[in-house]
Amino acid sequence: MIILAVVIAVIGHDLLHTVQRWLTYVMISVFAVLTVAALMSLTADAAVANAHFSWSAFLIQLSAAAGYQISYAVYVSDYSRYLPHKTSSRSVIFWTYLGAAGSALWLMSLGAFLASALPSPDAIGSVRAVGNQVIPGFGTFTVLIAVPALIGIMAVNCYGAMLTGISAIDGFVKIQPRLKSRVIGIGLVAAVIFMITLSIPESYLASFNTFVLLMLYFLVPWTAVNLADFYLVRKGKYAISDIFNPAGIYGQWGSAGLVAYCLGLVSMVPFMSLSFYEGPAAVALGGADVAFVIGLAVSAVIYCVMSRNLDHEAERRAIVASEAMLEGSSR
Repeated sequence: MIILAVVIAVIGHDLLHTVQRWLTYVMISVFAVLTVAALMSLTADAAVANAHFSWSAFLIQLSAAAGYQISYAVYVSDYSRYLPHKTSSRSVIFWTYLGAAGSALWLMSLGAFLASALPSPDAIGSVRAVGNQVIPGFGTFTVLIAVPALIGIMAVNCYGAMLTGISAIDGFVKIQPRLKSRVIGIGLVAAVIFMITLSIPESYLASFNTFVLLMLYFLVPWTAVNLADFYLVRKGKYAISDIFNPAGIYGQWGSAGLVAYCLGLVSMVPFMSLSFYEGPAAVALGGADVAFVIGLAVSAVIYCVMSRNLDHEAERRAIVASEAMLEGSSR
C-alpha cells in the first residue's frame, strides 16, 4: 500500500486530485447505502438507556472531534495553494467547511449509531455485518473499497509531508522544485511511515488516540495564528511573492507568530489529558481535555496584541507590487 501511495504521490498533484475526486464519489455512494441499511436494520438501544448529560464526556468528545477537524487544516493548505489566484475566499471556505463538517457529522454519527446498536461493536466487523444484512456481500465490498481510499489519502499525506519538509528546509537552504527533490522527499517520508507502522502495537487504538491529541496540541496554536492573521490582522490581504522572499515585507521570521505559537502551546500543558500525562487542570475537570480552547484563545490574543504596530500602508504597497508581478508572470 505504501508503494502504491508513493507512486501516486511522485506522479504528482493532478493524479492525486483525480484519484481523490473519483474515490469521493464512490465512498459517498457506498456509505449512503450503508447508512440506510443501518437505519433499517438496527435500533440504538444503548444510546437512550440511562441517558444523561456529562460535561466531562462532552468535552472529551469535543476535543476528539476538534482534533480530527483541525488536523485537516494541513490538507486545506496543500490543496488551496494550487487554486487560481482569482478564486474567492468565500468559495474556498464554503466548500472546505461543507466537506469537513458534513463528512464528520455524517460518519461520526454513523459510527456512534453502530457502536450503540451492536452488542460488540468493531469498526471493520460492524460495517461488514450491517452491509451484508441488507445486500449479501455489500458489507464485505464496503470494507474492501476502503483500501483504495486509504491508499489515496496516504498518497496525499506523503505529498503533503514532502511539501512541508521541503518548504521548511528551503527557509535555510534554497531548493529547486525538481522531480528529483520530490522523489527524494516522498521516499524519505515513506520510509518513516513504514518504520512507524512496524513499531505500532497490535492494539493500536489507544496509541492512535494519543497521536491525534498530540497533533491537535501542536496544530491548535498554529491554527489560531493563521485565523487571527487572516480575519483580524491582515484581513486576507497578502503580498504572495514576498512570502517566499526573506528580504520582503514579511522578513525571514515572523516573531509575533512564533512567540504566540510557543506561548499558546505552553498555556495548554496544564489542560492536557494524555495516556502518559494529565495536567492538573484536566484532573480537576475529571479528565476532560479543553487544552485546544485555551491554546486557541491565548495564541490568537497574543498574536493580535503583538501585531498592533504593523505598517499596513507598506504592506498595501507590497501587495500591489506582488499582484503586478504575478499578473506579468502569468502572461
